[in-house]
Amino acid sequence: MRKTIKQASQLKEDLEKLNITKQSSIVTLDIEAMYPSIQIGHVQRAVEYFLKDAPEEDKEKAKSCLEMIKFGMSNTMITFAGKYYEYGGSDAESKGLTIGGYESAFLADLVAAFILENLDEMFQGDGGDTYSKIYRDDGIKVDMTNKTTDEICDWYEEFQSRVNTLIGSDSLKFTMEIWKPSSPPEEVPRYSDKITICRNDASYLDLEMYWRHDELQFRVHLKPNQELKYLNKSSAHTKATFEAIPHGVLHRLKSLTSVHEDNEDTTLDVLYPKHIEALERAGLPLPKVYPTLKEANEKLKNDTILRSTEEEQQRRKKQQKDYARATYFVIGRTTNFWDKPVCGMIKELVMKHKLPWLRFKMANSRYTNLGELFNADLSTKVMTGIVDEEMMDETCNCNALFLCEDGECLYDGDCRKKMVIYGLKDKTTDKIYYGKTVQHLKLRTSTHFQQVWSLVDYKRNPNDPKKKKAAMKSDSFAYHFAKLCGDCTNSNQSRAKLKQVVSVEVIWQGEPIQCTKSARTRACKICMVERKQIMKALRDDKHKVINENDDIYAACKCSTRFHKFAHIDSDALRTRLTQKKVTPKRKSKKACGNRKHAVSDYFTRERESRPPAGISFVA
Repeated sequence: MRKTIKQASQLKEDLEKLNITKQSSIVTLDIEAMYPSIQIGHVQRAVEYFLKDAPEEDKEKAKSCLEMIKFGMSNTMITFAGKYYEYGGSDAESKGLTIGGYESAFLADLVAAFILENLDEMFQGDGGDTYSKIYRDDGIKVDMTNKTTDEICDWYEEFQSRVNTLIGSDSLKFTMEIWKPSSPPEEVPRYSDKITICRNDASYLDLEMYWRHDELQFRVHLKPNQELKYLNKSSAHTKATFEAIPHGVLHRLKSLTSVHEDNEDTTLDVLYPKHIEALERAGLPLPKVYPTLKEANEKLKNDTILRSTEEEQQRRKKQQKDYARATYFVIGRTTNFWDKPVCGMIKELVMKHKLPWLRFKMANSRYTNLGELFNADLSTKVMTGIVDEEMMDETCNCNALFLCEDGECLYDGDCRKKMVIYGLKDKTTDKIYYGKTVQHLKLRTSTHFQQVWSLVDYKRNPNDPKKKKAAMKSDSFAYHFAKLCGDCTNSNQSRAKLKQVVSVEVIWQGEPIQCTKSARTRACKICMVERKQIMKALRDDKHKVINENDDIYAACKCSTRFHKFAHIDSDALRTRLTQKKVTPKRKSKKACGNRKHAVSDYFTRERESRPPAGISFVA
């Protein structure tokens, strides 16, 4: 589709090649509510146009695809304020594309390109010296000749009329903005509700255009209330992903900014402080020294020259060829019933059957289906306001065993929290051990302290089988702190020393009922959060983490249990729980055997006393 724009940098490069002056006419077009306005009939017309010279086989495939698209558009559900609605009414022909739909962006581009291809003569000037492109619902038209406001309004009226005829409806409504700095304030276009005149700087996409000494210049555009947000470093992404984000942002800033005498010696963080602040808030890796715009532009040119070398071109061609030859296997998230990884199985089959041409790539992707969405929503509504009484937080009741020397709680009042991810920090080295617990936090840390003493005691008595068995349960926390407690002579001294050097922090607390549902499974909620926390800490500074790889790959040991709800509304259930329970007397096996024989004799006598079949007695 030659009329579409891939990105704003492409538009900047195209406009810089044109001889645009202040006498040129620049207008931007926008489609009101584009996605909901594009109906299945518009998509069918566009597909038929672009496949008019295609083989019949491809046309039949396209018809089948259109039927699937129509089915998807006519069976779309939306949720708002806890209720579900059918999108677009009951008429399938009048329904439009959904914002955020998987195919909506491509189909919107297809219809827009279809309109521009059929109305190409309207975007040609008197001498053919015009430029026109479109990106989604935003279009731009540059005419090298000076057009009056009335002439532009006439063009808009004809364009809207021909679009309605082309698509067979008036559902696509266009608005227009004319960039005319020399326009007097009292000038008002004919269609004032659809056409506006911009007398200051003009913007298209995220590119802002302005005049400097009769030269067209560009910079990055920000809307008045726009808030920049980038991927936070606490998310579960790879290190390469976090490094790529600031690199891409800085590359975009320098590629969309024109270099001139006023800004060539200004660094990027001074030119665009809001972007840099957003990257800093996200905690992403940033350069210590930002380059000036001139330096960044020179590096951009060098990179462009490097990409144009013959070796780089050959490498890119080979990469594209490999991508084209690759066969993708898409595996869902819940597809976990194979003993071996799917990639390993495919590789074995390739080697076994000698298929060197099969170059496969794996993609793990799965979208939540409608049934899962309904069940999740129903579960959320049913469980609203329901809590587990035994898993609720309780106030501190620490005694001398858990209190510090100053009488304060070692856990800062969080000692009786359950279902938590915690961190135990060594104050002497600033290293942290991350763990999880379903029970009270102080009970789990007490187990940690006991394991430290068990390991210290075993090193002194390695031949004692009981102490060896207790030491075998030690984890990385015990091995780390056993070095600090090697001079302790009993468990009380070890515990007292650990309370001095260890600080406890609650990092995350889960909802007990939801976490218990996934316990003892590969997708255990609390285990997944613990693994993510450990991997994040390892990525930041692996030398500050006490945990080992076993804590990441270990199986889930979370216990499942019945929930005890805090409120009971049923009178019958309340009576059942409060009534006196009578323990039955234990009977001997001989008495049970005699009863069994007595019951057997009773049924035997009943069977013998029955009349034969077909005989009835009348009183």
